[in-house]
Amino acid sequence: MDLSFQIERLLNSFSMTSEWGCIPLPSNWDHARYLPNKWKDYIEVLPNSLNERSYQKWVNDLPDLRPESLPTDRMAWEAWMRMLSMIAHAGLVRISDWKEHGVPARIAVPWYATAQELNRPTVIGHPSLVLFNGKHLADSDDYSLASVGVDGQFLPDPDEAWFYRITWQIERLGAFIHVSLAQLALMKDAGEEDAFVSILGGIDRQLAIVISMLNRMYDGCDPAVFYHKIRPYLSGFEGLQFRGLEGQPRLTFAGGSAAQSSLLQALDAGLGGASPESGHPFLKEMRAYMDPGHRSWVAWLEAHPLGSCLRKSSGPVRQAWLETLERVVQFRNEHLKMVATYILQFSEKAPGTGGTAPDVFLRTVRNRTRKVMDQ
Repeated sequence: MDLSFQIERLLNSFSMTSEWGCIPLPSNWDHARYLPNKWKDYIEVLPNSLNERSYQKWVNDLPDLRPESLPTDRMAWEAWMRMLSMIAHAGLVRISDWKEHGVPARIAVPWYATAQELNRPTVIGHPSLVLFNGKHLADSDDYSLASVGVDGQFLPDPDEAWFYRITWQIERLGAFIHVSLAQLALMKDAGEEDAFVSILGGIDRQLAIVISMLNRMYDGCDPAVFYHKIRPYLSGFEGLQFRGLEGQPRLTFAGGSAAQSSLLQALDAGLGGASPESGHPFLKEMRAYMDPGHRSWVAWLEAHPLGSCLRKSSGPVRQAWLETLERVVQFRNEHLKMVATYILQFSEKAPGTGGTAPDVFLRTVRNRTRKVMDQ
């Protein structure tokens, strides 16, 4: 059987494709057409309903979502999840009563039901903020950053859109890495030395492109704007009541985090770098926030003997593996610099949107990779 066909079939089994990786198809899908009437205008209204009174009135005027209105397919569920998550998180920031007394039933009930259907926590996360929020605008083969659009945001600030666009583009660039990891995993053994060296070299070069894209974040997202204006909307919550759900205890969830990207965790799992057991438990916790197919992909790579095979390799294969892991370490270092710029310069004790001390977490994962390289 042709290897490219095997790779496509393998990735498809985890809700992925060789062309787009974890980004859903079609990559230019129309989110609004899946939303019920009178709720569609939230895309335009949400960024401009900035004060508490106007936002509360807007929420109160929304029609009830009845059971018969619930979606019937995956893309519709995802459109609802993003819509309800953004409405809820905006309310938690803008309306002081919500954190104390809970999310109103007209939002909480359908939001909780949608999250249960998607097998994800009832909170905004990487899938809703990035994977199902960005889209490819161009009709041509233009895959540059200029071709990336965003459907929903909390504020009328271009900095927020830039944050999502950069992250979405990183996921698109990551498709090549997912394909390469699948290719390595499907090969019989490391005896195919030239092929292993070539594929690992390709991952190394693609990671360099990903790092360059990551550093473009500084071009369009001002650190002060992110920390003071955008970050509160992306954070999780502790002990939040969901009104309208009888017997449901108060819920605690992390907010959006880069650790919820299967790209970063697939690299660690596939290349035999840091794992949840040996690196940081936060990684494993964040898998619950991924698309179920994507979290299964990471688990599949982790269970595959590829990582062990690479750790035991020698000669050119080991050299190529070490160079690729060195690039992973470089990515972690660049991410650490970004955390210092966008969060720690404003407050050294401030948690990341995922709820952890991001610098401690990233250093732990990076150092574990270094330790694996030295073994």
